[in-house]
Amino acid sequence: MPTKKIVIIVAAILGVWVFWRWALPVMLPFLLGFFIAMLIERPVRWLIKRARLPRWAASLSMAVILVGALAGFMYVLISRIVYETGRLLRQLPDLMTRLPVMSQDLNIRIEAIVTAAPVELQEFLRSSAEKMIREGVNLPGELYTWLGNLITGVVGALPAIALFSIALMLSTYMISSDYPGVTKFIINQIPQNWRGRVLQIGRNFIPTLGKWLKAQGILIAMNAGLAFVGFMFLRVEYTMIMVGVIAVVDALPIVGSGFVLLPWAVFCFVTGEAGMGVGLVILYLVLTLVRGISEPRIVGAQIGLPPLVSLLAIYAGFKLMGVLGMILFPFIAIFIVQLQRWGYVKLWK
Repeated sequence: MPTKKIVIIVAAILGVWVFWRWALPVMLPFLLGFFIAMLIERPVRWLIKRARLPRWAASLSMAVILVGALAGFMYVLISRIVYETGRLLRQLPDLMTRLPVMSQDLNIRIEAIVTAAPVELQEFLRSSAEKMIREGVNLPGELYTWLGNLITGVVGALPAIALFSIALMLSTYMISSDYPGVTKFIINQIPQNWRGRVLQIGRNFIPTLGKWLKAQGILIAMNAGLAFVGFMFLRVEYTMIMVGVIAVVDALPIVGSGFVLLPWAVFCFVTGEAGMGVGLVILYLVLTLVRGISEPRIVGAQIGLPPLVSLLAIYAGFKLMGVLGMILFPFIAIFIVQLQRWGYVKLWK
């Protein structure tokens, strides 16, 4: 590969990383505002043409509708999570007082299982069970502390959240109300000899990025929906909290939702709740199978990436940068593949 191409690729990756690390936190509400203004531009034009509204009124109407719908959804979701969290916090002290009795009963059940196992496995099973019980006894206290810290952190972040929300709403309205002027200003900042290529990349890449975001939304909604149905069927308490936890950990490759569901299922089997344990194992298998099959296909179908390349980007991103890399690496892969298709680079035949 020519040195010039290598330099271009390295510079592009470095530029994306620098932007992600330093510029994005400052520019995020304004970039989101521009993205939302771009999404509502077609309805805004429709209102201007059909309802004969001035642009500022059409932009304000669409921004209010969009923000109102989002705010309503977030209010219902957050209200439910706050209710379930408060209920959990009220029950934790009672659970902690019953832990010694539960631990003794659990020891009896585990000893019976260990005794029935082959002699070669008994020592391993016994030491593993003792470790699990020790960690389980400490878990409610750690959970209580974590929830308390989480609530304190959210309360402390409320001013920043409010400022971000206000900046997002105002930037959306201001950009949308002068969308032609804003886009013209941005285009004028591009050097004349680069303008044609940059505009072509933008016209092709922005729809691709939108499709990628759509694919991620589909995956999140699909997994959260499956988890919600499974928990409702199993009559799990604190359904919304558990759905949120599963939605987060299910983003991790290989282990995913098993980080939560499998230890939970083992605990249910040991404590005699075999039905719940079987249900959790089935739910884990369903979530893992559906995500494993759907993610490369959905992402690949939306953005034109081959499923294998999409899977490779997701896994490589996780191994190198964690969850952040799972978002950033597919984005970089999309950009490189599109540059190859448009003929700006020739990295492979």
